[in-house]
Parts: sequence; structure tokens; C-alpha cells
Amino acid sequence: MRTARCLLRAATAVLLCIGVGGYCGIAEPPIQSANASPGASPGTGAANAVSLVVCDSQTFDNCHRVEGVTRPRVLHGATPVYPVEAQRLKLEGVSVVRLVIDTHGVPRNVTTAHSIAETAFTSHRDVAAEVDRSAVECVKKFRFAPATLDGKPVATEATLKMTFHHTTAK
Repeated sequence: MRTARCLLRAATAVLLCIGVGGYCGIAEPPIQSANASPGASPGTGAANAVSLVVCDSQTFDNCHRVEGVTRPRVLHGATPVYPVEAQRLKLEGVSVVRLVIDTHGVPRNVTTAHSIAETAFTSHRDVAAEVDRSAVECVKKFRFAPATLDGKPVATEATLKMTFHHTTAK
């Protein structure tokens, strides 16, 4: 399996991973980069607090929308793997991963919310499921500065879209 090299773009809070044979990018939710300074981009500071889904910090259940929450920030993004068989089949698509970012910035309850396999040919569904597993494993390696409410860290629900696109190596 090949891995991809990642680049974090602070201005757009997008993690773009480029590798041999493909790329995968993460663009949702609007999570701030660790090196963004307060006031420099949307979503930082109390003036830019938003409505986010906050969960119980012990069980990660009882999630509900709360106003006035500052967004989590990406501290460390992981390198996703674009499985060799998926590259060979030129399998492309979006794997949507749902997670809860706990009060320590650790991803919890990481699951596939929308599978690439849902749109893949029947004969490619096993490989597509492998791509989804790769996306989930990648997100488990992320670390965040947690979202805050009234200056205290809170567990928040997030959804990340990981796009796998085949490219030709030069």
C-alpha cells in the first residue's frame, strides 16, 4: 500500500494529501489549522463562535446543537493510505467519516457515515470497503485542539469528507 504526503492549508482549513497514484482531501467541518492566529480567519476567537453539535464528554452520547462554540483546530493530520488494489482499479469516490472530537482532541466513535462502496460497481465493493477502512484508520490518527464553550473544552461531533481520486504518477 502506498501512502500520501499531506499539506495543511491554514486559510481554507483544508488538508490535502497528494501521493503516487492519487490524492485524498479533507474539507469538512470547518476546522481551524493549528497555526491560524485569532482573528486571522473565520472561526477563531469568541466573536466567531458557531453552532456545533456538542456531546457528553464521558460517553460521547446525548449530542445536541449548541450556539457559541468555537471550532476545534487540527493539530496533527495523518497520512491516508490509498490501497494499491483501489489504485489499480482506478477506484474514486468520497468516504464520509463521522467522529466525536473529545475534550482532549482525540477522535472517538470514528465510523463511516457514507461509503464509497455505495456508488461502486458491485464487483469493486470489497475494494471500496477497504478504502473506507483506510479513511477511518487515517482519521483515528488525527489530533485536534478541542472545541470550546465558555472557555472550556467540549466534545463535538464532526464529519470529514475524504476524496480518493486516481492520478497518473509523473
